[in-house]
Amino acid sequence: WARCVSRVARMNPLSLSHQEDAFGDPELRREIAAYAARWRGIDCSAEQVLVTSGAREALELAMEFLVEGEDIALEAPGFTPTRRFAQARGWPVQWLRAGARGAEMPKKMAKVTLLTPSHQFPLGGTLPVPLRQAFLQAARARGGWIIEDDFDSEFRYGGQPVPAMAALDREGRCIYVGTFSKTFSHALRLGYAILPPALVPRFRAQFIHPSAGAAITAQRPLAEFMASGQYDRHIRRARRLYAERYAAAAEALAGWPEALGNFHRHNAGMQIAFHLKDRQNDTEICQRAAAAGFGIRPLSAHDPDGAAQGLLIGFCQSQAKDLPVQIAGLSRIVENTC
Repeated sequence: WARCVSRVARMNPLSLSHQEDAFGDPELRREIAAYAARWRGIDCSAEQVLVTSGAREALELAMEFLVEGEDIALEAPGFTPTRRFAQARGWPVQWLRAGARGAEMPKKMAKVTLLTPSHQFPLGGTLPVPLRQAFLQAARARGGWIIEDDFDSEFRYGGQPVPAMAALDREGRCIYVGTFSKTFSHALRLGYAILPPALVPRFRAQFIHPSAGAAITAQRPLAEFMASGQYDRHIRRARRLYAERYAAAAEALAGWPEALGNFHRHNAGMQIAFHLKDRQNDTEICQRAAAAGFGIRPLSAHDPDGAAQGLLIGFCQSQAKDLPVQIAGLSRIVENTC
């Protein structure tokens, strides 16, 4: 990465401080399009790629452009900032209950449906291909849109890879959203949306200035990093490392007493959702865990009615050899809180 930054600073210093295209650096957009084809099976051009300050900005832009005062469907539990964004605008929200196999199919499609099909946030389930196709067909019949939030889909540790919904989309109803914060660095502040061809002129007409938050200084170096093959190699290394840590965390959690709850082995992602048994308070458990130095989060915070009780346990920041001891310590806190 340092070599890529140095090379760009030496060969094309203007690209680090000046950007003419509101959709982002042209070289980076070409690399993103090629990457989406390689890793997610999406057939797109650089013209369809919009660079943003992260997945959150891309999601909010897509919602703002497409809802147009009508309704939106969101997963429950789901990504809390998205829920707050929709509610702050007064949009009618249809909740899609999520489970071990992703979000449920609604009886009636909303104008815009936001899904995390490859690795449902925060539960971790994968939406089966037939259901993905059903959502796309229903969106077409409704004249609506699917926004696919494909965060951390690169981190799958077993089974066959599932194509992105956007790769299955033949009618141009799906907007694909990705980010570099999970795969590379939060400090980059870069994400992107891949738009259906028919939406590009509409976004161009309204998006006349580059994203204020999308770091110009990082865009061309990131394009160089991707073109060199280093980015793909980085993801493969990270995936091998996280697979070891996931296996260690899952094995340790499998040893917890059944009376505490259960979890599903999704073999993907950067956290595990542990579902607590009835009458347990995940917020209280997380507060006690935080006092003991554990950085876990309550599942109920991501549920619009707070009904889902569980613990979101990250494992990527720990060494595989340390996870059994750490998770055993967390188990004692959960048992003493119940």
